[in-house]
Amino acid sequence: MKVEVCSICNDKISPIVNSSASRELQKILESLPILKKKELHQIKILSSKFANKKICIDCYIQKVVYLKAITKIETINEIEKKLK
Repeated sequence: MKVEVCSICNDKISPIVNSSASRELQKILESLPILKKKELHQIKILSSKFANKKICIDCYIQKVVYLKAITKIETINEIEKKLK
């Protein structure tokens, strides 16, 4: 049996996460509001890697939350510039 390793952290990918839970997690994370096309594209790439067991669940969640936070900060900065 081949042991799959995360391409980001090099940890072993847990086989505990079943495909239905995986799809549900992807739907939840992708449904969070996002305004930037670049970040949305990166999230779709991460989702694909997660679905194909190229990255572990911890790295997937961490990267998606990071991209969402970056987008939120950039949006706040743009609004502040427009208000000045």
